[in-house]
Amino acid sequence: MTPDRAPRSSAHDAARSRPPSYGRGVRAGAVMFLILGVILLTLSAAVGIPSVPRSVLLGAGIIAISSAATALVAAQMYRVAPAATAPALAALYLLKVLVLGWFLMFLGAPPWLAPRAFAVTVLVCLVLALAGFAVLTRGVTRQDAPDPAPDAASSAIERAHDDAAAAPSVPPARDVHDGQAGHDRSTHERRTP
Repeated sequence: MTPDRAPRSSAHDAARSRPPSYGRGVRAGAVMFLILGVILLTLSAAVGIPSVPRSVLLGAGIIAISSAATALVAAQMYRVAPAATAPALAALYLLKVLVLGWFLMFLGAPPWLAPRAFAVTVLVCLVLALAGFAVLTRGVTRQDAPDPAPDAASSAIERAHDDAAAAPSVPPARDVHDGQAGHDRSTHERRTP
């Protein structure tokens, strides 16, 4: 084996041992939703739009950016370091709360915000994002789930059959003390000396 082939095989093995991703195109889709969220937020800052459409654009943009960031972090961390996925998502959640809290405390709600339109938009977009995450998670769970275990009765029968087949055969005990060397005795007739 040449030295230049060893790194390729180990890199190939490392890529094969890496856990599966959340699905094809999730990272690309998350980046597209991040860009869409930025566009929606930029459009909501436009001055000539009435307050209700601006509020809808603002709510949809916030949820698009938030959901896309969650999907991007989850997909990337699950692929790179699966054990660190939950802590990374918790840190991202904390960051989102702090950023939104900073905006609300220091900048306040814009004067043109229509609260009802904003709240309905946020709720609808959150439900859609959660439904998308449920579909995505169901696909990953099916991919990573072990085969279902057979029912208890059939598995007990199979184990008993396997144990009986695997048990070593023991030759019958020979009695050498009663003058009939080589005579087979059943286990009921055996006596301990």
